Amino acid sequence: MSKEIILEDILGIAKKYYASICCDPDRWFKHALQVRDLSLKIFDDTKRLNLHGMSGNERFWLEAAAILHDIGRSKDQDKHHIYSREIILKSKRLKEKIGDDNLDKIAWIAFFHRRKPDPRKYDDPDWVKLLESSKGSMLLMLISILRIADALDRTTSQVVRNVETKLDNNSIVFKLETRGNAFIEIARAYEKSELFKQVFKKDIVITE
Repeated sequence: MSKEIILEDILGIAKKYYASICCDPDRWFKHALQVRDLSLKIFDDTKRLNLHGMSGNERFWLEAAAILHDIGRSKDQDKHHIYSREIILKSKRLKEKIGDDNLDKIAWIAFFHRRKPDPRKYDDPDWVKLLESSKGSMLLMLISILRIADALDRTTSQVVRNVETKLDNNSIVFKLETRGNAFIEIARAYEKSELFKQVFKKDIVITE
């Protein structure tokens, strides 16, 4: 089955859960799509810059996790990352179509989208097993990209329209195309950049 068809299912699941968030559900679905678009742009740009060797499979995990990362808000706002992971893992429809292995990775990427907990120190046995596997470093990269993208829509108002990623000496530069004041987004992206800087072994600069 093609990834395009599976992504249609993922979008359907996302709409269902975002629609059940008590306050302004449309806002959270739009936020999820914005985070997806920014995540994929950063993934593609960093690949073009030879900063990682990840392929279409990893890109799919990132896209799915970005779309679903906030669905746990339908259950609990403060612990939404926990519920997002649980909902993803319990999806029979997705499990049948992409298998437990892919679903597990998507669920963990979504789980770690917040600034904390630290995936490098998180001691859940299932996560530790994944982290120590051959895909561990890639998963950390994907999580770090999702964190930056999520921060760039901190106000859920899509003030950051696009991001272009470049290299400047030993820094990765995120050049933002904005449609208003992006101060909050930029500040939050710096706050959530620690993992990104560590796994890509570079400083970051964010400009408009």
